[in-house]
Amino acid sequence: MTAQANPSPTDGDDAIGLSRNGRLGALAAALYEELAALSDAELQRRGLSRATLARNACTACDGR
Repeated sequence: MTAQANPSPTDGDDAIGLSRNGRLGALAAALYEELAALSDAELQRRGLSRATLARNACTACDGR
């Protein structure tokens, strides 16, 4: 028999918010990793700076 983990009953909005934040965080991390692999010249061509790359990736995922 296999045991299944059931999330504890919490406020539905909190559970949805955490899930959404987790997905956005994963998306930001993936975006950062992809952009960090680019050369400085390619980042500059895209209007990005290596110094602010993490902030730019997070901002893009937040929609701010």
